[in-house]
Amino acid sequence: MRKGLRLAVLGLLALIFVFPILMTVTNSFMTAQELDEVYSGNGGLRLIPKRISLEGYEQLLISNASYLRMFWNSVMLALSIAGGSMIVSLLVAFALAKCRMPGARSLRFVYIVLMMMPFQVTLLPNYLVMRTLGLYDTLWALILPGVFAPFGVFLLCQFLRDMPEEEIEAASLETSSAVRTLTWVVAPRIYPALLAMLLLSFAEAWNMVEQPLILLKSQELYPLSLALNSQNAASQPVAFAGSVLYMAPILILYGLFDEELTQGLSAARL
Repeated sequence: MRKGLRLAVLGLLALIFVFPILMTVTNSFMTAQELDEVYSGNGGLRLIPKRISLEGYEQLLISNASYLRMFWNSVMLALSIAGGSMIVSLLVAFALAKCRMPGARSLRFVYIVLMMMPFQVTLLPNYLVMRTLGLYDTLWALILPGVFAPFGVFLLCQFLRDMPEEEIEAASLETSSAVRTLTWVVAPRIYPALLAMLLLSFAEAWNMVEQPLILLKSQELYPLSLALNSQNAASQPVAFAGSVLYMAPILILYGLFDEELTQGLSAARL
């Protein structure tokens, strides 16, 4: 009885969370007239379209080339930030967790403080630094702060602290190269944490809004996350179709690597 009640409550909560996504997907196949009826308050809540229409997708992907440009801008940003963050975080986390050096504990505490700090606090310093370096209004203004974000270092440190020293010592007997030790021994050992960090870094970069608004001026460099408000103002079918295509990569990645993500975060005791 208690187990059945628990499953019913969990099922209801899952339905509540999934329902907005389902509504967005089905509404993306409605015509503009039907959407006006539904959201003007006269048509009531409607999940299944009266007539399936690809009007929003046609306007978004064929009639308007700016969406695809923003899409590929987001892909390049997210992949660059996720890949760069993985390399930097692995190197720094290994040094903090396994290398005997003075001040390692203090540095770990600094990373925790930076991770807990709202990113809006660092927007102005980032803006000033990028202006000084001549990187304002370039994609590097978004990539570099994302690559050096503290979360990846914290996550990998949690894994590396539990890694037996004997494995690293055995690897050092085989090779004197620290790069080979990291790629042959350490990286495979903490694969769940690396994959979890990659997914979360990709999602964070994919969803950034404030950073491109502050650090970019040219609309040709805008990522897809800045397109939704303008689409909503222009056309409801385009807004729903854009929302579906915007969240599709994240949902696909989470669906493909759900077990690895759960394993990586749970093993890190987050």
